[in-house]
Amino acid sequence: MAFEEKTALDSSTTTTAVAAKHDNAIDNGGVSAAMKRGSHDGEKGSVSYGGTDEIVVVPGTTLLDVLSKWELVTAWVGLLLVSFTNYLDAVTVGTYNVYALSEYGRLSIEGAMSTIFGVIALAIQGVLATLARELHPFNIIAFSVTTVTLAFILEAASPGVAAFICGHVFYIVGLMKLSTLRHRSFALGAANMPAMISQLGGAKMAEATLNNLGWRWGIGMWCILIPVASIPLLTILYLSKRKTRHARAEAYGGKTGFLPRTLHVWKKLIEGDLFGCALLAAGCAMFFLPIPLEHGGIAKYAEARNVAPTVIGFLVFISFFIWEVKFAPKPLFPARLVQNRNVYGPFLMVLCGNFAMAFVSPYFYVYLMVTSKLSISNATYVTLAPWLTNAFVQIVYGAIVSWTKRPKWLLVATSGLLLVATGVQYAHRDPHTQLAGLVASQVVAGFGFGGLLTAIVQAQARSSVEDVPALVAGYIIVSNFGASVASAVVGGIWTTTLIDNLQNRLPEALKNQARTIMGDLTVIQSYDWDSPEREAINMAHKDTWTRILLGAIVAAALTFACGFIGEDVDLGAIDEERQLEKMQAQDDKLEGKLENKA
Repeated sequence: MAFEEKTALDSSTTTTAVAAKHDNAIDNGGVSAAMKRGSHDGEKGSVSYGGTDEIVVVPGTTLLDVLSKWELVTAWVGLLLVSFTNYLDAVTVGTYNVYALSEYGRLSIEGAMSTIFGVIALAIQGVLATLARELHPFNIIAFSVTTVTLAFILEAASPGVAAFICGHVFYIVGLMKLSTLRHRSFALGAANMPAMISQLGGAKMAEATLNNLGWRWGIGMWCILIPVASIPLLTILYLSKRKTRHARAEAYGGKTGFLPRTLHVWKKLIEGDLFGCALLAAGCAMFFLPIPLEHGGIAKYAEARNVAPTVIGFLVFISFFIWEVKFAPKPLFPARLVQNRNVYGPFLMVLCGNFAMAFVSPYFYVYLMVTSKLSISNATYVTLAPWLTNAFVQIVYGAIVSWTKRPKWLLVATSGLLLVATGVQYAHRDPHTQLAGLVASQVVAGFGFGGLLTAIVQAQARSSVEDVPALVAGYIIVSNFGASVASAVVGGIWTTTLIDNLQNRLPEALKNQARTIMGDLTVIQSYDWDSPEREAINMAHKDTWTRILLGAIVAAALTFACGFIGEDVDLGAIDEERQLEKMQAQDDKLEGKLENKA
């Protein structure tokens, strides 16, 4: 399965709050009301009341202002521990899921699982971004840890595929916040080593667990590891919460009870277009999920059970567009951004690039295990190659953009690498005889896909500062939408094409076993490598994979073409223009005050 997508540490792990208006108001003497009511610690930037240690957190306050030196050290250790654990979790659980679905005879729904991941991410990542400034990080991360732990319990004890998928849904919901810890520490340059160690060590861990304990124990152990690994970070966040109180009385109508807080959070969710996100996610789920779930051939898609949700999903999509254009208080995609070539060009690249990567991700591990003699760990290494490469090249690309100040040509070059990678993989698609070329294509894909993060820089270049939240939310939504659609489409190709290829190639005595073979990796591996049955199975998978790679090549080519839409902006010149505009605005404001006094 595809490994999943952002904010920096100082924006999500801080204890910022919406301060009351009277705390921000400046009186005639130029001193804030908050400073007048309490003693101000100029070094730490906090306010204490009545000689107590309670700190009023105002915008801009971080953990540095609240915690002692050793508490900060513990916080960083806890952050890196959670980062390491979550990388390890992603590596191992992605492998365990293959064998779990094989046990249920439903390996073919890998595409549906990836689609579910994308749809849920589409619905709640923007919501979490909205809530990050309204709730203390302890509350959010504690909820995430609890949800992920519950998910692992459900998955490990699941009696059937329905309960397993239910647990997987809980896992995705909880991971949405924990996963940002990985990107946060990576953004600060501290989590590269945990990423490398956990991804390299996670493959061996998954192999040893599957060979000796089984996938249920492999998933079940995370019920203990995730909560234990989160204790240091949660402890520090809880201490910071005890030391601070959010100055929100004015924002909550002068009250700080549960109901005013709930109403305030709900208001923020509405402002963040929660309803629009829900419509888009619901439309994706109903329109695309039937595609990878049906595995009875193309004719089955004409049945009512598949037509009905598809039609409803289409109607929900129409409702989404009407809502965004006519009724949304703050649309996910404002018209001024949709019409900006420096926005829709890079975002089309992100859409097509994520589509290309997600088109091969769901079934790549299965394909490797079927058509080669690779061990569990070695197949996992090959699968992880682009994601490990991607994690490191983003730092390099960031330095290149800072030096050249021209993101467009980096986007064009890296999208070209992505196109080359898909072409190389098509030419070396037999992992048994062409493994070196296949691995090289995976590494090149990581170099190509890693450059797409620069698209957000290109989009922000010709947009106002007020549009930055919308652009970040748009980037996340477009990424998840592209991955969701790709997972659904490739799931449909896999389930409809593979069953036909198996029935055409299998010996007559095994034709009635085609569905069982498609749904269980262990059944496939039970046939001797040189047997006619295994050769027929391998050829059926290779024929199916060839068709999938053609789709990835088309998506990568579109990514490359979209790279030429945006302007060749000079970030240095734009920064100078904005600085001059800011200085001019300050001068105009000062002149206005002087005129009023005169």
